[in-house]
Amino acid sequence: MKAQGLSFTEGGKGFFLNGVEAPGLYRLSADQLADFFKKAKAAGGKVVKTNAFSTGKTPDTIQTGPDLWDPKALAKLDQMVAAAKASGIKLILSLSADAGAEGGKEAYATWVGSPNPGVFFINFQCQEWYKNYAKMLLTRINKVTGVSYGSESAILAWDLFDTPHNPGDDPASFNQWLAAMGPFVKSLAPH
Repeated sequence: MKAQGLSFTEGGKGFFLNGVEAPGLYRLSADQLADFFKKAKAAGGKVVKTNAFSTGKTPDTIQTGPDLWDPKALAKLDQMVAAAKASGIKLILSLSADAGAEGGKEAYATWVGSPNPGVFFINFQCQEWYKNYAKMLLTRINKVTGVSYGSESAILAWDLFDTPHNPGDDPASFNQWLAAMGPFVKSLAPH
């Protein structure tokens, strides 16, 4: 897969990003994943966007605290990536989010002791925890495929932060965070 300007190509042919967003997809069983990807492909889908993180109070939370990860939840994530790969579906995986059932910046703010979720973008400790999670995940060898997440061909792109909102805070703080985290993640997943 290659980006050419605003277009994508795969094997020299144009690639149209037609797909669906499915939060929490990694929680499905192997049979449910296979069925989901089969139906997505039959409907003309080529890409699924989902989260590769969870800091909330949901079943199978991936990141249970600062620099703490649940191996069973990560194994489910491995299974999801393998199922997508087997079906020929590409993934866009989010590394964090604003809020919601999956958690996100609110959890990081709580861990650092702040009532302001916007601290996620400016607090050094929050940034380090995010980078540690990204590094752990992108260098992780998938137990099913045997490929690191950063090199996995089934992963089309990494979404640094899903649906960012920073009301009341300086918008430059998000832009500065993005300028720092983008190259960091790119260094771990150069494709």
